[in-house]
Amino acid sequence: MNLSKKQHLVLVAFAIAILNSCNYWVSKEEQKEKEKTQFTKRVELNKQQAELLVNTTSEILDVIDLCEDVENLSIEPETKEAIVEVKENQLELLDEIREASTSLMVSVPSYVDNLSLNEVDESRIAEKKLHEIEQKIKNQKQLLEQLKDNNTDNSIAELSDTLIPIVSENLEVITYITR
Repeated sequence: MNLSKKQHLVLVAFAIAILNSCNYWVSKEEQKEKEKTQFTKRVELNKQQAELLVNTTSEILDVIDLCEDVENLSIEPETKEAIVEVKENQLELLDEIREASTSLMVSVPSYVDNLSLNEVDESRIAEKKLHEIEQKIKNQKQLLEQLKDNNTDNSIAELSDTLIPIVSENLEVITYITR
Protein backbone atom coordinates (compact mmCIF):
# COMPACT_ATOMS: atom_id res chain seq x y z
CA MET A 1 0.00 0.00 0.00
CA ASN A 2 1.65 3.11 -1.23
CA LEU A 3 0.33 6.41 0.18
CA SER A 4 0.88 9.73 -1.43
CA LYS A 5 2.33 12.59 0.56
CA LYS A 6 -1.11 14.21 0.77
CA GLN A 7 -2.72 11.05 2.06
CA HIS A 8 0.14 10.58 4.51
CA LEU A 9 -0.26 14.16 5.80
CA VAL A 10 -4.03 13.71 6.13
CA LEU A 11 -3.49 10.50 8.10
CA VAL A 12 -0.93 12.16 10.38
CA ALA A 13 -3.22 15.17 10.91
CA PHE A 14 -6.12 12.84 11.63
CA ALA A 15 -4.03 10.85 14.15
CA ILE A 16 -2.89 14.06 15.87
CA ALA A 17 -6.49 15.28 16.06
CA ILE A 18 -7.62 11.99 17.62
CA LEU A 19 -4.77 12.05 20.15
CA ASN A 20 -5.54 15.68 21.09
CA SER A 21 -9.21 14.83 21.44
CA CYS A 22 -8.43 11.88 23.71
CA ASN A 23 -6.01 13.99 25.72
CA TYR A 24 -8.70 16.68 26.09
CA TRP A 25 -11.25 14.15 27.41
CA VAL A 26 -8.74 12.54 29.78
CA SER A 27 -7.73 15.98 31.12
CA LYS A 28 -11.36 16.96 31.49
CA GLU A 29 -12.11 13.78 33.47
CA GLU A 30 -9.05 14.33 35.66
CA GLN A 31 -10.21 17.90 36.35
CA LYS A 32 -13.70 16.67 37.24
CA GLU A 33 -12.22 14.09 39.63
CA LYS A 34 -9.98 16.72 41.21
CA GLU A 35 -12.92 19.12 41.70
CA LYS A 36 -15.01 16.30 43.19
CA THR A 37 -12.20 15.46 45.65
CA GLN A 38 -11.80 19.12 46.62
CA PHE A 39 -15.55 19.46 47.10
CA THR A 40 -15.65 16.35 49.27
CA LYS A 41 -12.81 17.69 51.41
CA ARG A 42 -14.58 21.06 51.81
CA VAL A 43 -17.80 19.32 52.82
CA GLU A 44 -15.93 17.19 55.38
CA LEU A 45 -14.17 20.23 56.84
CA ASN A 46 -17.45 22.15 57.03
CA LYS A 47 -19.02 19.17 58.79
CA GLN A 48 -16.15 19.10 61.31
CA GLN A 49 -16.53 22.85 61.90
CA ALA A 50 -20.25 22.49 62.46
CA GLU A 51 -19.67 19.65 64.93
CA LEU A 52 -17.06 21.69 66.81
CA LEU A 53 -19.44 24.67 66.97
CA VAL A 54 -22.24 22.49 68.31
CA ASN A 55 -19.94 20.85 70.88
CA THR A 56 -18.56 24.23 71.99
CA THR A 57 -22.09 25.58 72.34
CA SER A 58 -23.12 22.58 74.43
CA GLU A 59 -20.14 23.14 76.74
CA ILE A 60 -21.04 26.83 77.06
CA LEU A 61 -24.65 26.00 77.90
CA ASP A 62 -23.49 23.49 80.51
CA VAL A 63 -21.20 26.10 82.10
CA ILE A 64 -24.03 28.66 82.19
CA ASP A 65 -26.29 26.10 83.85
CA LEU A 66 -23.62 25.17 86.40
CA CYS A 67 -22.95 28.85 87.13
CA GLU A 68 -26.65 29.36 87.81
CA ASP A 69 -26.62 26.39 90.19
CA VAL A 70 -23.59 27.78 92.05
CA GLU A 71 -25.13 31.27 92.20
CA ASN A 72 -28.13 29.82 94.06
CA LEU A 73 -25.95 28.30 96.76
CA SER A 74 -24.80 29.96 99.97
CA ILE A 75 -21.21 30.74 99.02
CA GLU A 76 -18.68 33.47 99.65
CA PRO A 77 -19.54 36.79 97.96
CA GLU A 78 -16.20 36.85 96.10
CA THR A 79 -16.87 33.42 94.64
CA LYS A 80 -20.40 34.44 93.68
CA GLU A 81 -19.07 37.59 91.94
CA ALA A 82 -16.52 35.54 90.03
CA ILE A 83 -19.20 33.05 88.97
CA VAL A 84 -21.44 35.89 87.78
CA GLU A 85 -18.52 37.22 85.70
CA VAL A 86 -17.85 33.80 84.22
CA LYS A 87 -21.55 33.38 83.43
CA GLU A 88 -21.71 36.79 81.71
CA ASN A 89 -18.64 35.89 79.64
CA GLN A 90 -20.21 32.56 78.71
CA LEU A 91 -23.37 34.35 77.60
CA GLU A 92 -21.21 36.62 75.45
CA LEU A 93 -19.49 33.57 73.93
CA LEU A 94 -22.88 32.02 73.25
CA ASP A 95 -24.08 35.15 71.43
CA GLU A 96 -20.91 35.29 69.32
CA ILE A 97 -21.18 31.63 68.34
CA ARG A 98 -24.89 31.90 67.55
CA GLU A 99 -24.26 34.91 65.33
CA ALA A 100 -21.40 33.16 63.50
CA SER A 101 -23.28 29.88 63.20
CA THR A 102 -26.29 31.63 61.65
CA SER A 103 -24.12 33.13 58.91
CA LEU A 104 -22.59 29.67 58.35
CA MET A 105 -26.05 28.04 58.37
CA VAL A 106 -25.20 25.83 61.33
CA SER A 107 -27.83 25.16 63.96
CA VAL A 108 -26.43 25.18 67.49
CA PRO A 109 -28.21 24.17 70.72
CA SER A 110 -30.09 26.88 72.54
CA TYR A 111 -31.42 25.13 75.60
CA VAL A 112 -30.20 25.33 79.16
CA ASP A 113 -31.04 22.32 81.30
CA ASN A 114 -31.83 22.85 84.96
CA LEU A 115 -29.87 20.45 87.11
CA SER A 116 -31.40 19.42 90.40
CA LEU A 117 -29.43 19.83 93.60
CA ASN A 118 -29.87 16.53 95.38
CA GLU A 119 -26.92 16.78 97.76
CA VAL A 120 -27.37 18.34 101.19
CA ASP A 121 -23.97 19.90 101.77
CA GLU A 122 -23.91 23.14 99.75
CA SER A 123 -20.17 23.61 100.08
CA ARG A 124 -19.57 20.18 98.55
CA ILE A 125 -22.09 20.97 95.84
CA ALA A 126 -20.37 24.28 95.11
CA GLU A 127 -16.95 22.61 94.99
CA LYS A 128 -18.23 19.90 92.66
CA LYS A 129 -19.97 22.40 90.38
CA LEU A 130 -16.90 24.65 90.27
CA HIS A 131 -14.73 21.72 89.19
CA GLU A 132 -17.30 20.81 86.54
CA ILE A 133 -17.24 24.40 85.32
CA GLU A 134 -13.44 24.32 85.20
CA GLN A 135 -13.45 21.11 83.14
CA LYS A 136 -16.10 22.40 80.76
CA ILE A 137 -14.18 25.63 80.18
CA LYS A 138 -11.03 23.60 79.46
CA ASN A 139 -13.07 21.61 76.94
CA GLN A 140 -14.34 24.85 75.39
CA LYS A 141 -10.82 26.14 74.95
CA GLN A 142 -9.72 22.87 73.34
CA LEU A 143 -12.73 22.86 71.00
CA LEU A 144 -12.13 26.47 69.97
CA GLU A 145 -8.47 25.74 69.29
CA GLN A 146 -9.50 22.76 67.13
CA LEU A 147 -12.01 24.95 65.34
CA LYS A 148 -9.31 27.52 64.67
CA ASP A 149 -6.88 24.88 63.37
CA ASN A 150 -9.42 23.04 61.21
CA ASN A 151 -11.19 25.84 59.40
CA THR A 152 -11.81 26.78 55.81
CA ASP A 153 -13.47 30.08 56.60
CA ASN A 154 -11.75 33.26 57.78
CA SER A 155 -14.79 34.23 59.84
CA ILE A 156 -14.35 31.02 61.88
CA ALA A 157 -10.68 31.83 62.47
CA GLU A 158 -11.61 35.37 63.54
CA LEU A 159 -14.36 34.04 65.79
CA SER A 160 -11.93 31.61 67.41
CA ASP A 161 -9.33 34.36 67.86
CA THR A 162 -12.00 36.50 69.56
CA LEU A 163 -13.37 33.77 71.82
CA ILE A 164 -10.19 31.99 72.96
CA PRO A 165 -8.97 34.93 75.13
CA ILE A 166 -12.39 35.18 76.80
CA VAL A 167 -12.39 31.46 77.54
CA SER A 168 -8.80 31.69 78.81
CA GLU A 169 -9.81 34.49 81.16
CA ASN A 170 -12.74 32.42 82.44
CA LEU A 171 -10.40 29.50 82.96
CA GLU A 172 -8.02 31.65 85.01
CA VAL A 173 -10.88 32.90 87.20
CA ILE A 174 -12.26 29.42 87.82
CA THR A 175 -8.83 27.96 88.40
CA TYR A 176 -8.16 30.67 90.99
CA ILE A 177 -11.46 29.97 92.74
CA THR A 178 -10.96 26.20 92.85
CA ARG A 179 -7.44 26.36 94.28
